[in-house]
Formats: sequence, C-alpha cells, structure tokens
Amino acid sequence: MVKYVLFPFGYEVDVSAPDHTVLEKLAVSIASNIQNDARTGNYTPLRSCDFYPAAGDSDDWLYGNKGVLAYTIEMSSTFIPPGSSIENICERVWHGCKKIFKRLEGPLIYGNVYDKDSLIPLEVRITNNRVDTNQLTPRHSLRTTGEYHWILEKGEYLVTFSKSGYCPKTIPVTLTDSPVRKDIYMERLPDKFTWGIEPKVIPNPVKGTGYQTIFFNVLTENAEIRCKIHNISGDLIRDFPVKRSNGDPYHDRIFWDLKNDSGEDVSSGVYIAELTVSKGGGKLVKLMKLCVAR
Repeated sequence: MVKYVLFPFGYEVDVSAPDHTVLEKLAVSIASNIQNDARTGNYTPLRSCDFYPAAGDSDDWLYGNKGVLAYTIEMSSTFIPPGSSIENICERVWHGCKKIFKRLEGPLIYGNVYDKDSLIPLEVRITNNRVDTNQLTPRHSLRTTGEYHWILEKGEYLVTFSKSGYCPKTIPVTLTDSPVRKDIYMERLPDKFTWGIEPKVIPNPVKGTGYQTIFFNVLTENAEIRCKIHNISGDLIRDFPVKRSNGDPYHDRIFWDLKNDSGEDVSSGVYIAELTVSKGGGKLVKLMKLCVAR
C-alpha cells in the first residue's frame, strides 16, 4: 500500500502554496528516506489536496497563519497498529524526519530585528519580492526576541521589513547552499507627519479594460485617506469613499476600475489623481498622472 508524506495546501485543488517549491522538495527528501511497512519501497510525497481536498487541515493552518513548513506523515497501513510494531514504525519514519532538521542547513534567511536606537526587539512584517504571501497571515518576527527566519530556494531576493512608525527597510539577499544571517536595525519615522515613501500607481499606463492600483505609502495609522480623479480639464470624474490608514503600505491602496462616478468607462487619455492624507491637523496632498489606453 502506498504511504504518503502530505504537505499544504489541502483545502482547494486549484490553490498552490506560495512556498510550494520549498514544501515539495522537502517532502521529496522526507519521503525518499522512509521505507514502507514491507520495506519494499519508499513513501510518496503528495500535496494534501491531491489526496483528498478538505478544509480545516492543521498543516494548512500552521503554514497559512504561522509560516511553518508543515507535513503529515502516514505512520502505518492501519489506523491502530499493533503495539509490537510501534518501535519499528518510529525507527523507519525517523529517518525521514531527520531531513527536516537537515534542511535548516540549507538556503534560508534568519536573524533578529531591533529598534536602532534602543536595541529593543521588534515585531515587524516581512515580505520578499519572489514569494507572494499577501493572501496569508503576514510573516512577522517574534515580538519578544525579534527573531525571524524564512526557508527559501537558492537565488536573489529583496527582503522588506516594515512596521508602523518606522521607515521600511529593504535589503538584497543572495542565497546559495547555506543559511544567511541578517540582523535588522529599524529607524523610527521622524515626528513630522510625512509620506513614508513616494506614492505610486501600478500599472501606469494601463491598457484595455483592466484597473489601476494607487498605493498611498503613508506609514502612519488612523489617517484619513482620500482619492479624487480628474480629467485633464480639471473636472472631477471619480470621488472614492474616505478610508482610514493602518500604517501598512500594502493595505493603504485604492483600486480604480477605469470608470467614472456613474459607472461608465472613461475614454483613453491622461487623468490626474489627487491624493490627500489628513491627520491631527496635518495634511499631505499629492497629484499624480494616470494614463489610460483603450
């Protein structure tokens, strides 16, 4: 009977984990080092949803919420094996489990994050440019120690550390065959109310019937965010509802579906986005050109 090493995701057949390649390679390594009950072959690695889709899997929760590379390893061909076989089963499975610890000697980034001035450990959000985890619970460093780690494939990465009240920090990381330590020292934003980094629009120009995403990039919480779009003559064509910022550049954004306030498609041309951020009597205003090509 085929025995499996299962890995996320399991809740939906059409969804792959952002770290799928890392999860699958480690599953292959684990499975190839565990003999089956009859010792005639090895285990088989398999994505959980390809075994049978089921929501509520603990591996999915551990990976999606905590960033853990989580696996389910079948122990035996029966749900309740005889007591006399337990020692043999554990011995066989242990050979595969050791590959999990061995993987910690491979490519990964790790370290601690601190406040630059006080050296107090910080809990910060961590992202990189090659693994899109925006649909998962954000990866964070530990609140008590500032410790973080991320097991990745070999390659070139841009890793970003961000926290409300601090300047975001992006560092280049080259991963080869061994771990890379990067301790991060975060600088507080100046007391003056200001843009965190320059607002941006993606894509710009936009072609066809897509949409544009307007990123405010103001790193402060509970600010009032407004966006108005004017045509080149200055006429107001779209006024978006007011939002409240949470200090996260990815969250503080607005989607424009290339329609006016009446729900009609706008024509090709140049438009002006008026971005306004207000808090505590302070106000920031930014004008940006938007290009639409039908």
